Amino acid sequence: MLMRIKFQKLHNDAKIPTKAGEHEAGFDIAAVEDYSLLPNERHLFHTGFASSIETGYCVVLFDRSGIGGKKGIHHLAGVIDSTYRGEWLVSLVNLSSDTYTVKTGDKIIQGLVLPVPELFIEEVNSLDETVRGIKGFGSSDKQL
Repeated sequence: MLMRIKFQKLHNDAKIPTKAGEHEAGFDIAAVEDYSLLPNERHLFHTGFASSIETGYCVVLFDRSGIGGKKGIHHLAGVIDSTYRGEWLVSLVNLSSDTYTVKTGDKIIQGLVLPVPELFIEEVNSLDETVRGIKGFGSSDKQL
C-alpha cells in the first residue's frame, strides 16, 4: 500500500525527511538549527518544513536509537495530525549528564506513519470484566 506525504520547505536549510532503506519503518527528520542541549534541558527544535498527510493517517515521532539509547536524548511530544499544516517542531530533552550538540542537518528524530481509525467514544456505567482487571504498574508478572 502506498501512502503519500507532501512536504513543503519553509527554510532554505530544511531537509525533506528520508528513509534509510526501502523496508525501514521510520523516516529520519533533521533539524535546521545549531543548538547545544545542556543536561536536563529541553528545547523545541525547528525542522524547517510543513506537510500534508493523507486523511486517515498521522505521523508519530519516536527517538532515534543512536541518540536516544546511546546519548540519553528523548522526545517529549510527537503526533502530527493529517489536519496540521504548520512547521514540524521537535521537543527534545537531554536526560544525560553531558551536553549534546545538534548541528543544522543532523537527524534528530524519526517518524512513523500510522493509520487513525474512526472512533466512537461512549460513556458507560461499568466495563466488562477481564482476567487482569485493575492490576497495573508491573503487576502483570506477579503471582496472585
